[in-house]
Formats: sequence, structure tokens, C-alpha cells
Amino acid sequence: MDNEIKKMKKQETIFSVILGILILLVIFVVLFVVSNKDKDNTLVDEVNYFNDYNNYVILEDIDTSKYMDLYSSVNLKKVKFKNVSSLLYDSFLNKEEEYIKSIEDNIDSNKKFIEEYIKENNIRNYKLNSNIDSTILLDMKDGVLSILYLIEEEIDYKGVNNYINNIVIDVKNNKVLSNGDILSSYNVSTEQVINEVYNNYTMDKELDKDVFVSKISDKFDDYIYLYVYMDSLYLKYNKSDISKLVNEEDVASVRYSTVKLSGN
Repeated sequence: MDNEIKKMKKQETIFSVILGILILLVIFVVLFVVSNKDKDNTLVDEVNYFNDYNNYVILEDIDTSKYMDLYSSVNLKKVKFKNVSSLLYDSFLNKEEEYIKSIEDNIDSNKKFIEEYIKENNIRNYKLNSNIDSTILLDMKDGVLSILYLIEEEIDYKGVNNYINNIVIDVKNNKVLSNGDILSSYNVSTEQVINEVYNNYTMDKELDKDVFVSKISDKFDDYIYLYVYMDSLYLKYNKSDISKLVNEEDVASVRYSTVKLSGN
């Protein structure tokens, strides 16, 4: 009997030890999984944060009530920033405000122009057909935020006005990227860009290529607007502005042209 009792106690002890080991093992596994899950989520969250421009940009509606006497169609927004140092984007916002102020300041003079044109040309049953539209192209990957901001205004009997602005910010390193920085990251040279613009250029008057290359090289940042969209590098340029620069003569303004430089 004593041997049986001792045997049972021994079995209970062994069982208790095994049970304790299993419990410890389960606790260890659970803690390991939870710990690594938290790490994975932190990593994923960080990657997603630096790939989502909504964490840095707000598109704000503009009060367009004052526009309605001149335009039949108005679609205007402006860019605001968050979670970025104002030192990086102040010049961008200043230009944006300058554009909007210029447009609003010219509403009355443009209305007067149309009224006088209608009167002088004896136009009857005139209907508003002027329009103004903002295009904002946003992209973000690996902490690099790209914004292309373009307002296109078309005034009846007067023509097209363009207002363009761009910025590319490396938010991880708190730096605004220059055109040189952007081109370098895509292994594209300024010479390639200028050749692309020249090859896509078509206006009434032909341009001497050597003169074209020289003048655009000297004024590259003033006439070439680079931006990233859908993982591809693009540029916008205005043919009438290019013609004015190279041929040194006034031509009617046209809308901006787009060239894809790199990407799928």
C-alpha cells in the first residue's frame, strides 16, 4: 500500500512538473507572438505613414461666391500642410496666395473687358463661358512628397491664363528637393529633359536647337516644373512661354503641356 501511495505521489509530481513546463511554454509562445506582432505593426504603420500624403496635405475649398459673375464654371482648391516645418513650404504657400489674389483682383477688369467686347462687336444673347479650374497632383513614396499645383483660367474673348507651382519635399530628412535632386533620383539629366521638351515642342515658328538648349539651360528652374505622380516622373512646360523666351516675341498663351520622363 505504501509503495502504491509513493508511486501515485511520484506520478502526481511528474505530472505537475510537466504541466508547469507546458504552461510556461504556452506563456512564452503567446508573449513572443504578441511582442513580434507589435513590432510588425509598428513597422507597417511607419511605412504606411511615409507613403500617405494625407498625413501631410489638406486640400481646402476656396470661397468662390465672388467668382460667379464672371465664370460659368469654377473649381478651385488650395493646398495646406500639416506635420511639416513651415520653413519648407512657406514660399509655396506664398505663391499660391499670390495667384489667388491676382485672379480675384482681376475679376472686375475681366468683366469690364467682356462687356466692352460684347458692345463693340454687337454680340447678342451672350452667355457666360469663362471657366477656371485647379489641378492638384499629389504623390508620396518613402517619405518623398510631391505636389503639382496648376490653375488654368480661360476668359471669354481673351484667352488662357496659367498659374503653376510645384514642390517636392523629403519629409524624413526635412528638406525641399531641387530639380537636380529629383532628376538624379530618377537617373535623368537636364540635357535629357531639354531634349524631350524640344522634341515635343510644336509652334508656328521653328526654334533653333542650339539657341533653345542654351536659353532653357540658363532658365531651367523657371520654365520646367517637375513632379512625381503614380510612381512616375513628369514635367510640365508651357509652349508659349518657351517661345517668348527663345524667340523673344509675344505669342498667345496656351495651356501647359506634359511630358513623361521616367516610370511605367
